[in-house]
Amino acid sequence: MNIKAFHGTLQVRAKQIVVEGYKSSGGNVHWLGDGVYFFIEGVGYAPDKAAELWAEYRAKKSHTQFCSLLSSTIDVEYDDVLDLTTYEGIRILNYIQRKCAQKLAAIGKGIGYVDGYVINYGREEVGLNLAVVKGNEYIQLEEEDRQYNIRRRTPNCTICAVYDKEMIKNTIIEKQWRI
Repeated sequence: MNIKAFHGTLQVRAKQIVVEGYKSSGGNVHWLGDGVYFFIEGVGYAPDKAAELWAEYRAKKSHTQFCSLLSSTIDVEYDDVLDLTTYEGIRILNYIQRKCAQKLAAIGKGIGYVDGYVINYGREEVGLNLAVVKGNEYIQLEEEDRQYNIRRRTPNCTICAVYDKEMIKNTIIEKQWRI
């Protein structure tokens, strides 16, 4: 299956990504564990709009004004996707969580949200072949969301994390702008 995916970033990074490829985010605190993150079709914002808003947020945080929108195609087998927007996907996530329950108890509340930890554990300790994880999330995309630290449980976008960068194809810069 092919997934059309969008990534918002700084202009200087976009040019590096086109030449060198994406760099994975690492650590248990990420939404869906380690991986390269994209906005994809699903709930809430159109994925390209969500990626644009994310790029602007990152630009302001980095004290620059230059943003880019990248698009890529993720070429992945259906069976290698953990889809957390479905009952079956949640059932698998619950299974992984049960497998690492003792470790989660030891960590306690120090980690905050445990999704990234549980997914990384499933890949590294349980040995699940997860190439892509997809989920609906609430991300502070609008300025007032961050300004007033608004947090909701209602998702406003669909994202995915890609663990095998070889699956990311046809990366192009769709748009560049100044904020």
